[in-house]
Order: sequence, then structure tokens, then C-alpha cells
Amino acid sequence: MSTPRPRPASSDMAVKPSLTLDKIHRTTMIEAHVERRTASLATSFEQVTHCRVLLAAEHWNAHLGHRYRARIDLECGVESLVIGPDPVEERVYPTLPAAIDAAFDAAESALHVMAGGRDRPRTELP
Repeated sequence: MSTPRPRPASSDMAVKPSLTLDKIHRTTMIEAHVERRTASLATSFEQVTHCRVLLAAEHWNAHLGHRYRARIDLECGVESLVIGPDPVEERVYPTLPAAIDAAFDAAESALHVMAGGRDRPRTELP
């Protein structure tokens, strides 16, 4: 079993995310935010070789407005790690950057645990 190890600071390997959008228009702001978070994750853990990100907008609700979900599929050597929406209602976010950040924070925590570190306390977003 291969576990992700922290990447040395001198490494320049870039992991380009594969971005899929569902009911969301592609913008440079969204792409830049995902690429920035992916680069941060890839520089922290050397075995992250591929990153697929799915961003989805749920059906618009007159009372709740737009609600977003994010899913991240990471390949770490021979293992795959899926961080994504579960059926819990709290995993839906009112803004797209909040959904992206929450998914990448969860991915970083999962990789940290896989690398042998203790689970860090998470801050829950509304």
C-alpha cells in the first residue's frame, strides 16, 4: 500500500486538474481557483499524480438560490481517493468558491491522514 508523502519544497512537478462543470458556465476565475488549489495540494503531497474536479450546481430554488457541490478524484500512485458530495445536506454550499475550498480542504485532510498524520479538526462551513 502506497501512502502519500509530503512533497519536497524544491520539486516543480505540476499537476494539471481535469475540470468538469455541470450546469455551470466555465470562467477563467473558476479555472484559476481550481488550478491554484490543485497546485497547493500537489506541492504538499508528492504522490498526487492526477486530479479530476467535478463542480455541479443543483436545481435553482427560489428560497435557497444557487447551491453547489464539488467532487475531487485524486490518483496517488496506484491508489485512488475520492472526495466528494455525500447525501448529507450540509455538503451543499451557497457559493462556488466555498464548495471548491471545502472539497480541497477535505482532500488535504484525507491525504494528511493517509500519510500517517493525525486527523486535523475541520471547520464546517454553512
